[in-house]
Amino acid sequence: MTNAALALAFACFAVGCVGKVPTGSGDARAASDVQVRSDVDVNTLPPATSCLEIRSCVQFCKADSACAMRCVAQAPATAQTRYKAAEACSRRACPKQDMDCRCGAECIFPGECTEVVDDCTNGAEDRFCQLCL
Repeated sequence: MTNAALALAFACFAVGCVGKVPTGSGDARAASDVQVRSDVDVNTLPPATSCLEIRSCVQFCKADSACAMRCVAQAPATAQTRYKAAEACSRRACPKQDMDCRCGAECIFPGECTEVVDDCTNGAEDRFCQLCL
């Protein structure tokens, strides 16, 4: 399986592709082309290859910190760096990490972290931000 096919397969499992699958490349998938699933076992997914995929994987882990650490640790260094920058911004803006604060800081422009999250996701809406809408 090629890297592009593997990335698309991960994205479909992580984000839960249903119906039409976008034909675009990389992380720039339209949010309207996917529906969020909650029945995915993170342990069965291939390792994340992008910051967007790390965010999706971590979101699926919920409160399981070992699972979230695995999502980050298995990803390439560049994806980890982008993810850690977004996470650090979020923790500065929202020390309690409550949903309302994180949604405002990470997902709703001009939130304190929207630029760094956009860099992480290449402007695509991720699973966490979909929950904020």
